[in-house]
Amino acid sequence: MLRHLLEGLLVFHVANVIRSYRDRFTGLLLICLLIAAPGAVADDGTLSGNATITENSVFNGGTINGSVDNRGEIAGEVTLGRNASVTGGRISGQVTGDPDSPARIDDALILSGAGLENVVVGPDTALGPDVALGANVRFESEGSLHPGLDLTASLDSVPWVGGDARPVPRLSDSVLVDGGRDMLDAIRELEDFGPAGAVLEQDETSGELRVHGEGFSATVLPISVRKADPHDATGTYVDRDGNVRFVTQTGREVVAMPVLANRDVLTGFLDGLGLSLTVYVDRGTMIMDTVTRITPQSATSDEEQSAGQAPDDSGYNVGRADLLVVPATRGEAPGVIEYTVPGMRGLVAYSVLFEDEGGTLMQQDIVPSPINWSALQQGIAELPGVTDMRINEQGIITVELDGETVRGRMGYRVERGRDGPGTTTLRELGDLTGNGRIDFEVEYPGGRRQRLYVYP
Repeated sequence: MLRHLLEGLLVFHVANVIRSYRDRFTGLLLICLLIAAPGAVADDGTLSGNATITENSVFNGGTINGSVDNRGEIAGEVTLGRNASVTGGRISGQVTGDPDSPARIDDALILSGAGLENVVVGPDTALGPDVALGANVRFESEGSLHPGLDLTASLDSVPWVGGDARPVPRLSDSVLVDGGRDMLDAIRELEDFGPAGAVLEQDETSGELRVHGEGFSATVLPISVRKADPHDATGTYVDRDGNVRFVTQTGREVVAMPVLANRDVLTGFLDGLGLSLTVYVDRGTMIMDTVTRITPQSATSDEEQSAGQAPDDSGYNVGRADLLVVPATRGEAPGVIEYTVPGMRGLVAYSVLFEDEGGTLMQQDIVPSPINWSALQQGIAELPGVTDMRINEQGIITVELDGETVRGRMGYRVERGRDGPGTTTLRELGDLTGNGRIDFEVEYPGGRRQRLYVYP
């Protein structure tokens, strides 16, 4: 009886009604969620003019075309019209403003799990740890960015031409309204670049970063930009996943993965074998397979197979570009060559040879790569005695096991999927390379298999 009376009173005393909602604390039906000021228009979830979201109330989806004094919470899918504004309160929903006239959010708390797109965030607004930033989100204060905040999707981007067309962030862009420092310039000031004489540029068409130094070059693709942790030292590093990590004095962490400096030589070589290089998966791993079969999901070794062999139905080859490009020490002409891996009897590796703009023959290795690095990490981490694991830019996997440092490398060959375990498993294969160490077959979730060879 009391419940019905309270609900009736709420309806009776409110003139401007949009929708009905449940109070998140009492469970009562609140018809008075939005109180519109004189001149405001409220119609079936769309608010135009000035309005207030009352305390303890939740606006759960709809459109706001005016200015809202938010004393409650904005949840669900919410569209903010041209130059709309929200002041105060909590935001837990997916909020999208107008791309040409972004909305403003001031003095609010953006809860973990919320999403923002096409909005300007005022200096007194705080963000939770897992807020997803979409396109065209700009901040009036660096202080609104917490360490680890992913800024990638908010930056202007270009499709990766020559790769899988993924969006690549332009490092000349900024999430700050006033522009802030150019990230490219900030990276150039790191001691590995300007002070060391290396030149860094971002290709406007592909988004790739090109580095040229004395006797070497490198091509990497930016894959993420985050607010750096203030305790992280500035500099250039190779992270635990074999990617390059730049930490700038301006508080940005840019992660980039090595890619081919010359794609044409490798694709031409593969074309002659009836293979194609068209899919990039985990960590930029390249899949070399027939055109009709190649998909990220079908990508899967029972037996090491040379890249020079014809394709078959049992599997395919994978690899990743090494970070550095150096003057060729093997071969005499552009092409793909194979060489024996030291300390690994019968095991071969591959290099791409090409001429640079000056006519110098250059070399970039194709290093082995796990087809699913995350799954391999999980599988090895579950082994007794494992305390640490990482992979470097040359595909060398390092595991700390019972106080011993064990190093290995994957095979290029991946066996196609079959009914397999739901977790990653390792099976001993004996000493396959004659170096006195046991090698393994890795079986990933879904049944794909790949060999893991252990160094002496």
